[in-house]
Amino acid sequence: MSIVYNEAALFRLLGSPTGPVGRELNRRAEAIREIADQNIHGIWLNEDTGDLIRNLRVVERPTPDGVTYTVGSNAEHRGFRYGGFWDENGRPWLTEATADVFPG
Repeated sequence: MSIVYNEAALFRLLGSPTGPVGRELNRRAEAIREIADQNIHGIWLNEDTGDLIRNLRVVERPTPDGVTYTVGSNAEHRGFRYGGFWDENGRPWLTEATADVFPG
C-alpha cells in the first residue's frame, strides 16, 4: 500500500483563502473585528476622533504557507498609536474579542 499526497489539493483545502479552512479563519477574523468594535465603542481612546473604530479592520495576507488574517487598527492620532490591549477600565478590548472567538 502507498499513499500519494496531492500538494495542490491539500493547499486548496488547508491554505487557500477560498478553501474551507481559509473561509473559517476569515469568518472568525470578522467575528473578532465585530466584537472588538463593540468593545471599543465609547471608550476614552475613541471618543474624541473616532479613529480607532474607523480604522479597525481585517487584513488577509496569502503567503506561500497559507493565508493569514490580522485583526487590528493602524489608527494614529498626533503620533499616538492605539494599543490592542487595555481600555480605561483595564479591559483588553482586542484580546478579549479574540478569546471570545477562540475560547479555551
